[in-house]
Amino acid sequence: DPSGKLNFNGKAILHADGVDFSNGNSFKINMEELKLLEELGKGQYGTVQKVYHKPTNVTMAMK
Repeated sequence: DPSGKLNFNGKAILHADGVDFSNGNSFKINMEELKLLEELGKGQYGTVQKVYHKPTNVTMAMK
């Protein structure tokens, strides 16, 4: 998508500022809330990092 947004079957839209859910909930993520843990992989289109989101105690992958 040229807008830079990812649409997950109408259930959620992931964009540069966070995630918007179809039920009306949304949350924002900024880099200050993330702790970089390790590099998971690197390829032609970028690097994937394992990160920890401090406010929610969630570990996730970030490209």
